[in-house]
Amino acid sequence: MSKLVEAREHHKAGRLGKAEQIYHEILRSQPHHPDALHLLGVIAVQRAQPAHAVDLIEKAIRLNPTEAAYHSNLGEALRAQGQFDAAISAYRQALAIRFDNDTLDNLAQALCAQGLSEQAIDFYLRALNLRPEDTQARRGLLILLRTVRPTGSWAELEQVLSTYYRSADIDHQQLAGITANQLRHKYGLPKRLPLTEADNSTFLDALSSDQLLLALLTKTVNVDYEFERFLTELRRCLLLTYHQAPRIPKAHVALVGALAQQCFNNEYVFNTDAEEARTVEELTDVVCATLNGDDESLQLELESQLLLLECYVSLESLRCAPQLATLNTTRWSPVSQALVERTLIEPSQEREIEKNIESLGEIDDPTSRAVRAQYEENPYPRWLDIGRSDQKDLTSMRREQFPHVTPPAFLSESMRILVAGCGTGQEPISFALKYRNSEVVAVDLSRRSLAYGARMAHKLGVTNVRFLQADILNLEKLAERFHIISSAGVLHHMTDPIAGWRVLVDRLVPSGLMQVNLYSESARRPLAVAQEEIKRRGLKPIAEDIRSFRTLVLSGAFNSELTDFTAAKDFYTLSGCRDLLFHVKEHRFTIAQIREALGALGLELIGFDLSKLHIPQHFQESSDHDSDMNDFATCERLEQLYPRAFLSMYRFWCHKT
Repeated sequence: MSKLVEAREHHKAGRLGKAEQIYHEILRSQPHHPDALHLLGVIAVQRAQPAHAVDLIEKAIRLNPTEAAYHSNLGEALRAQGQFDAAISAYRQALAIRFDNDTLDNLAQALCAQGLSEQAIDFYLRALNLRPEDTQARRGLLILLRTVRPTGSWAELEQVLSTYYRSADIDHQQLAGITANQLRHKYGLPKRLPLTEADNSTFLDALSSDQLLLALLTKTVNVDYEFERFLTELRRCLLLTYHQAPRIPKAHVALVGALAQQCFNNEYVFNTDAEEARTVEELTDVVCATLNGDDESLQLELESQLLLLECYVSLESLRCAPQLATLNTTRWSPVSQALVERTLIEPSQEREIEKNIESLGEIDDPTSRAVRAQYEENPYPRWLDIGRSDQKDLTSMRREQFPHVTPPAFLSESMRILVAGCGTGQEPISFALKYRNSEVVAVDLSRRSLAYGARMAHKLGVTNVRFLQADILNLEKLAERFHIISSAGVLHHMTDPIAGWRVLVDRLVPSGLMQVNLYSESARRPLAVAQEEIKRRGLKPIAEDIRSFRTLVLSGAFNSELTDFTAAKDFYTLSGCRDLLFHVKEHRFTIAQIREALGALGLELIGFDLSKLHIPQHFQESSDHDSDMNDFATCERLEQLYPRAFLSMYRFWCHKT
């Protein structure tokens, strides 16, 4: 075995010291050995010594300028120094020599850092075209597409989006914004409907066969206001076109069904005009009269009428819902049968589950009772799936985000995990899927929310979650203590957040981990203005008033800063918008207050989770590379420069001292 091969074996195995020693031995006998110089440069990159790496790899390139790997790794060293233009040039040189997926991925990341997002998308698409199973490119593109909106419709992008929607491992909600953007450009939206009757038919034919549109409508909540305008107009057009027709044309059933699914997903947040309201009322009367009658032949013709109704109301809410539950739907289309399952059967199952939810004592605190009432009326969030491929265990996450902290040994063992304020169960189910051998206790005030979570747990085959109705203030009654406690966006809805937080700290084992999410005073200042306006107008947390206020916000009636929040999923569902703007109780924090609270509670900061923030590249470049990007001082400086940086809450990890 040659010395170079031996050194490479050590290098691949992570024995960097031994590999480095042999590379130096080679260079002592062959000072101009390009491979040894290059691979020493790679070790320098791995050891966070990018300047030294650049020097070594540039020497290798001068000796052998035709080796693609040299240029690609030079790009890595330059990127580590923040020299993105030079890195991009090096990657392009590597690709000119040999087209390679890793280099394509790295070039795309460098382009992203320079704000050249559309170019980055193009290179990710090239990487996936070259190797469709490239998980790094798939993940990188998915992260990019959460925020980037290309200026046109791309056929290649549509193909990739369709592939993402077919994957059960991806949280499809991440695709909602980019999909709506793609469809708007594809169809030249917003366009007014109805058009001429002939145009309408042709256009509806195209929409009905558009698999990307159908996936968006059935698997996500739309988060694009321009596309919402189109969907609202489309719904109106379909209702007024078909409400008196014997049947919806077979070619359009999939479209109407998908739109009905979208409206159920967003809890009927779209505005409805007087003509629509009147037509829906008439249609409801016809449906209920038919169900109460004896003519079974007429009952078989209800499918089209119910499809239209389901675009406006949940079947469970109809006064004739009990008769609907006994209706024979075996001759209906799969689209209609699936809708009956979602909008009638599943809510009915949740009502039964709710009766058997375990309870930990009475809820006496007045604020807790008010918050419970809100979520009994509007369980939140109404999630549809979990992106399993995007989930990382805590050891991997901490290694990436908090490399300065040694993970506790219990992370590799069977653990007890408490989710305090679990809502509809997405977070505890996510924990349970990652840690199959651990016990997860999911606590919330709302029985309806817990029932939603329990139904979804059963659907996903999750058996290691215990759902429990309880006030955080009563958790001292729990006998067990927990290795991990998560309270994401909950404490700030309590009368005294610190008192609730203290109860949770008492439930932690020594050195136990805690994840906390809290509202930012700075980021939510525009929302505070909106909430004052809601009070001034005397608006109530009911569907009609929530829809009205959404319309005012989207019309630009308030401070333009409020538009930051119109990109959030919460703004596009009834329960989410209520949680965002109409909540019964809300506290907001500063980083200084969080620092003070941690000290008072005997907790030590591990770090802020910045993975979901879009931090300007020049801020990262200007930060002290010897300090952590996620410590108190850096995050305070970030928020001073960018007051909306923590729009999605402060997210941080701490541990019990």
